[in-house]
Amino acid sequence: MAAIFQQALSKYLPAWVGFDLALALAVGWVWPDVAWLERLIPLFLLVMLYPMMINLRVEAIGRALKSPRLLLAAVAMNFVLTPLMGFAWAEMFFRETDSYLISGFILKTLVPDSGMVAAWTGYARGRVESALVIVAVSLLLSVVLVPVWMWALAGAYVTINPLVILKNMLLIVVLPLAAGRITRKGLIR
Repeated sequence: MAAIFQQALSKYLPAWVGFDLALALAVGWVWPDVAWLERLIPLFLLVMLYPMMINLRVEAIGRALKSPRLLLAAVAMNFVLTPLMGFAWAEMFFRETDSYLISGFILKTLVPDSGMVAAWTGYARGRVESALVIVAVSLLLSVVLVPVWMWALAGAYVTINPLVILKNMLLIVVLPLAAGRITRKGLIR
């Protein structure tokens, strides 16, 4: 079942992304008070990531760490190129607006993506193990680099709670990986 779901998502990935965005906008428009859905995010993440983790070999994650070029390129994009582009866009589009809007936009460009990176990488038939390493390293680096960049670009002091980052890593990386590994071992037996 998981393989059929993964194949359908891989084959029609752009359509699924478009559908997902349209659905999110429609739900937000029809029911503006959807804050209660936030509690379901961990469940939705597990459902999206679990199929990727069944086929993932843990040894492949170790191999992904042995090739630092991809990781360095991703970190440079996440924490050098993206913040500078976010600052430039904020200055270009929001210069005459509220400073909170500028700070919020810069903060949005600074915070690294999380679990969906690994899911979409898997659905696009990319290297999920590399995506997991990039997500984990980016989340860890964000504890230090987000406050530094916010101070430099927006003049705002922002703190990042390391416990929230660890919780996200557990939900995004560890839990789906453990569930997939258990399932894989069970299927092989």
